[in-house]
Amino acid sequence: MEIKRCLEMLGDSLPNRDSYDLFPLHAGLSSQEQSRVFRKVPKHVRKIVAATNVAETSITIDGIVYVIDTGRVKETQFDAATNMMRLVGKRHFG
Repeated sequence: MEIKRCLEMLGDSLPNRDSYDLFPLHAGLSSQEQSRVFRKVPKHVRKIVAATNVAETSITIDGIVYVIDTGRVKETQFDAATNMMRLVGKRHFG
């Protein structure tokens, strides 16, 4: 959901929206949806990919020049109070 929201906010705030292609990349997408990030875009178009940290460190995408790491990661942790696993967001460095 955060990736979708991030791309929506970017799309709403970018000047000259036709100069950008926005792509999500995470495990919840089908392989067909994930493969979209590898397609070439016209020379005048800048490719922007919002991805999970796993995608960021596991693949190389032609045309990507900069990577911005927000320093956030989600991981599963055991909650002893509820005796259940839960997804927790936190900083992954510094």
